[in-house]
Amino acid sequence: MPTVTVELIDADGNITTQELQDWQVEILQQHNIQFTEKEAQPVEIPQDIQSILLSIEQGEYEVPQYFIDVEVVNIKNGNITAERFRRQWNQGLTSGAIKSTIGTQIHTYNYSTQYGTFTTQATTEQEAQEQKEQFIQEQQAIEEQEAQELQHHTPPITDPTVRCYDITTLDENGQMITERKNLTPIQANQNTQNGLYQTDCDMPLPTLEQVRTHYNWQPPITPPTTPPEEEENMKINPCSVLIKGQSFEIEQGEIRGTVILEKVQGSWNPYYNGAPLTLVVQYSDINLDVALETPSTFSVTFPQGFGVETIQKIPIHRSVQFDMASYKRVRIKIFLWTSLENPVSFADGIAFDLDADENPIDILPPKPCKKSDNFLGTATGIFAGLTGLSLLLMGSKKFT
Repeated sequence: MPTVTVELIDADGNITTQELQDWQVEILQQHNIQFTEKEAQPVEIPQDIQSILLSIEQGEYEVPQYFIDVEVVNIKNGNITAERFRRQWNQGLTSGAIKSTIGTQIHTYNYSTQYGTFTTQATTEQEAQEQKEQFIQEQQAIEEQEAQELQHHTPPITDPTVRCYDITTLDENGQMITERKNLTPIQANQNTQNGLYQTDCDMPLPTLEQVRTHYNWQPPITPPTTPPEEEENMKINPCSVLIKGQSFEIEQGEIRGTVILEKVQGSWNPYYNGAPLTLVVQYSDINLDVALETPSTFSVTFPQGFGVETIQKIPIHRSVQFDMASYKRVRIKIFLWTSLENPVSFADGIAFDLDADENPIDILPPKPCKKSDNFLGTATGIFAGLTGLSLLLMGSKKFT
């Protein structure tokens, strides 16, 4: 009877060559046992293993006889895989059974790859890099082989209405997972409605990019971090600036006055020279102490240095008409923040009442400045009844 020469590879990487008859080959195929038909061709030995064999022959390593009799002979005859030889070689180096005879120091190298951590031992990093690349190529070849086998392996179908489908999903790292199933038309339609990437088994598997696009996968975003030295430079003293009010009054239906901002030497952080800050002016009902509209804001920038030339003056002109009502008495609160979105205070705010029947007034900053690292804690007292920033930024209210 005709026979076929095949090679069987066990879990340890040993290759067994056997002469099998056709009916024996069919049994292997029925049990999904992997084998390859052996052809009359020379044994191919990877370049890195050829280098090891040459080093052994030239006496550069002291190698046990059992390694020569088993591993060296079998790799030359094609009876073991290259992966098994490398594993046995590295174990020999690690245990000290294999030693260099030329004083070359063996180093252990660990590399992170898409197939996990690859550990090897080599005399130079270049040699270790070559072994890593060889490992990656072997793993890629294994993946391709498995994909081809999956492509050609179809579960048996007994129901004529059932079809074979490849269902592809993504794991938490955005890598493809493909599962082959026999599905009824109802099951296949349900998968489609659920948004699964589903293709017929006789069609090529999708690419990783196609699957990621289908599921709208996005790589995780690592939020940027501020270096510790920059955080130190960005510190803000809440007593950095003095806020004053000059000649505030209600005259001819208009709120008038000037806000004066003066940097405090010794408290001001030069990091913020030239940085735009936000002056916030809030108008409130004097009886209910509730904001009449969204606060007005003004951009303020301080130059370098201190003294008269760095003082900022912001004129205020605002009608007393708020949301269809006119007010003769208004409460005003003024703050200096980094911004409305990031309200970190540079100064103690000031609050005062204006009456159309009274003369213009000047407002001095509170003394001493209430330095605090907790802005909202400081702000609560300034708001005089308003609960936090959200109420400060509330929209207009009608009062009668």
